Amino acid sequence: MKATPKMQAFITLLMKKHENDFIQCPTERRLRLERDGFLPLCLMVTETTVSVAQELPFDEGGNTDPAVLFSTVADQWFPVLSSRDGRLSRFYAVPDRSQGKTLGHFIPVPDAEEEQAQEALLCETWAQELEEQGWLNDTRVEKETAV
Repeated sequence: MKATPKMQAFITLLMKKHENDFIQCPTERRLRLERDGFLPLCLMVTETTVSVAQELPFDEGGNTDPAVLFSTVADQWFPVLSSRDGRLSRFYAVPDRSQGKTLGHFIPVPDAEEEQAQEALLCETWAQELEEQGWLNDTRVEKETAV
């Protein structure tokens, strides 16, 4: 499976910058950032995954677009699930109920390698766009409605 080092590096920096802004929930930490002129950026972090999403306004369905779930158990992050245009795109890996370590706690889905590699490239482009948009600088934390 193809990793996403740019996304991993960018989101890791963002999480470090806002480490005290996360809302702690029973099984995850959540963060919702706002920046003028852009859709809110939402993060949900668990022990083994990070979800990155941009939230559409409520009058446009209130969904996220795009949204990607990354496996973070290995030293590299791998997109394992994505949605675009408000629709589930594809599972690229599924949870490993036997706790095998093929890809952290995920097993790659057969015949999804090419699509997963394409998703990884899209994520790398998205990470570059987020950085260029200034998400590491002038952002506001939305505490009450995070993710």
